[in-house]
Amino acid sequence: MPRLLWFAVAALLSCSSPSENQDKCLPDDADGIVGTDAAFELTVDDVGFAPAILAAQNRTNVRLTLHNAGTRAHDFVIDCMPTPNDNGCPLTSCFPTGAAIPPVDPGASARATFVVPNPEGIYYYHSSLTGDAPPVCSAGASGCGQFIVK
Repeated sequence: MPRLLWFAVAALLSCSSPSENQDKCLPDDADGIVGTDAAFELTVDDVGFAPAILAAQNRTNVRLTLHNAGTRAHDFVIDCMPTPNDNGCPLTSCFPTGAAIPPVDPGASARATFVVPNPEGIYYYHSSLTGDAPPVCSAGASGCGQFIVK
């Protein structure tokens, strides 16, 4: 009987909790809410985006519609966020490529559907076309918006 008990204890100890099995590069969720659905209507003109701030939980399924109210074409791209570390994980966290919207002509609209990445933080979005926002956005930069992942 003690031998059977030892095997049972050994089996239990060899099992690990789900959090221990997660990829070391996949951060924990800070607020415990993940995987919701969201729809955003975003308008771009020749100056910038409205609204300038979008917010969603990590792993949210997003349907984003971009309306161009400007006089020239504009696109929609979300910059990667730095994730500095010394444990061999990627140094940036990025939205999936499906989050980008190619150039939209004036008066037209386009849609993207994507899943918000897990790393929480502030990702900057902008139009990457010539004459639009700077190549690298930062807080308060003209023509840039923020996508806040909670």
